[in-house]
Amino acid sequence: MTASVAGVIVAGGRAVRMGGRDKAFAAVGGEPIAVRTIRLFHDLFPQVLVASNRPERFRGLGVETVADRFPGCGPLAGIHAALRATRHPHVFVAACDMPGLDPDVIRFLLARIGGADAIVPRWEGDVEPLHAIYAAHCLAAMEASLRAGRYALRDFLGTIRVDYVSEAELRRVCGAAASLTNVNTPEELAAVGGRFEELGRALRRPSRERLRRRLVDRAQIARRAWQSGGEKQSRHDHPDQAASLEHRAPSSTNRRRRLPASRRLRRFVFGSTG
Repeated sequence: MTASVAGVIVAGGRAVRMGGRDKAFAAVGGEPIAVRTIRLFHDLFPQVLVASNRPERFRGLGVETVADRFPGCGPLAGIHAALRATRHPHVFVAACDMPGLDPDVIRFLLARIGGADAIVPRWEGDVEPLHAIYAAHCLAAMEASLRAGRYALRDFLGTIRVDYVSEAELRRVCGAAASLTNVNTPEELAAVGGRFEELGRALRRPSRERLRRRLVDRAQIARRAWQSGGEKQSRHDHPDQAASLEHRAPSSTNRRRRLPASRRLRRFVFGSTG
């Protein structure tokens, strides 16, 4: 784990090219992209932040969410919000739609931390500012740019000291191509074997604790309905009745006594009760 760097996921885009569907939770390999990224970042960084104006999407995933102070101003505003919240001198920033983020590639970039304000890969004739490292002291420059109406992240890079990592260097690192891949369209998602349908199943699948609570709730509802209906209580609820039953002759057919409804429900929910 890198003690002096926080991991940041930028998840504030409108996903226009994806038809408005939530790219962060498209599933690749049966796992939502955001869930995989959060798990990876927890292994790498002591603090994990998600820059998003819809924090409810990430509830229960063990991350801190931060909202843009300059909403509608793009990824630069998301990074700005994360820099305000970080407890560390640097952040590694990734887009929410990168299904192949590779820990070795990230560590390769982290090893270059030095005097530069940012460490940004060059890849396939372009730069990748959302697979990059930023120093926390860039906060003031980012805020000045946002207040001036300069929202383009690539333009902002021209105002700070950037260590650009060449494509040739990156290609020597196993996993670089996958790590730098993002999915902006349904076609790009399909090309990496992803789809949205798997997400629905993943999110609808109840955890054991949720399932247990659901069964307990149903048992309580059934118990109240049984009690209010005036049904006779079990022999264990009435000691006097239980005592009288002890002297009752056993059935000639020696059939097993049927458990009362309340005990059958308890056994179903909690297992054998003895």
